[in-house]
Amino acid sequence: MGFFSTEAGQNTISQGVGSILNLGTGLVASNQQKQLLNQQAQIEADKAKNQLAIAQLQLEATRAQVSGASAGASGNTMLYVGLGVGAIVILGVTIFAVTRSKS
Repeated sequence: MGFFSTEAGQNTISQGVGSILNLGTGLVASNQQKQLLNQQAQIEADKAKNQLAIAQLQLEATRAQVSGASAGASGNTMLYVGLGVGAIVILGVTIFAVTRSKS
């Protein structure tokens, strides 16, 4: 009688095949888990990159507002100086014209 003729031998082979299948299934599951973990890590890395990009944009916007406020203040200063000089010139011309016509 051969090796396969006994019930104990068949059970041993069946258990061995089952163990190999479980090991193979475990490896497939392990690879799937690794892929899933890699995907999750990639998602987290993308989130971090996006948050960094948002922070950089906010920083640039803040810098633009600050520099815009500075430029606006100097632009307004030049406007007021120009209006002051124009008012003095008009006042001077008016005084000159009034005093010239009296003489």
